[in-house]
Amino acid sequence: SLAQCQQVLKAQNRTGKVCMTAFKKRFAPAYVKTKGLHEEKTYGAPALLNILRTSGPYQSGNHYILDSAIHVLDLAAFLCGSIGSVCATKGPEATYSIALTFAGSAVGTLSLTDRMSYRRGWEQVTLITTEGLCVQVDNSVEMLAFQHDRPVSAHKPEFVAGTSHSSVEMGFAGELQAFVDAISRNTVPQSTIAQATHTMAVIEALNRALQTGEPTEVKGIL
Repeated sequence: SLAQCQQVLKAQNRTGKVCMTAFKKRFAPAYVKTKGLHEEKTYGAPALLNILRTSGPYQSGNHYILDSAIHVLDLAAFLCGSIGSVCATKGPEATYSIALTFAGSAVGTLSLTDRMSYRRGWEQVTLITTEGLCVQVDNSVEMLAFQHDRPVSAHKPEFVAGTSHSSVEMGFAGELQAFVDAISRNTVPQSTIAQATHTMAVIEALNRALQTGEPTEVKGIL
């Protein structure tokens, strides 16, 4: 919960020790490469982010946004910076359309639904920058990047001979390596309790926006 994250964050600030959280998408090679691209000055700053996330029918109560969106909401903040405000609309069953504004000038949308089969989830991310860079990532694994119709980068793991490891491509291996490095080398991991606190505040803001029908500031939740 947000309250638990805030308690851990206060303890971290008091003790000076760093608490790492398990936001694996920050370590997936396709997303790491995507963030590296738009951080290059020639490609400009993030302008628009669009995320589609699907799952099979949801049968675990009223926590679909928490269960299915927490990682992609953290991914949005990873790619475009802190989320400033949210506005949300609910469709049939567990289906949501969410508008995001970021601390910078970027805007975005997050579309969620559980209207897929049990075995068929899908995640598609499109990022466009102020200088015409367009990056598309499918299912956290394959990435293609273009600038003004010119291909500039790609990430496409080789699966046919079984040499590509899904634990690497999905971010699990990088996450574990960052944890080991934080202990052995005293480094600060990419995913900390500060990011988790922000993401939980975004989810609280989303729930409030769904109740009120009005845009909700994340800063007000914190």
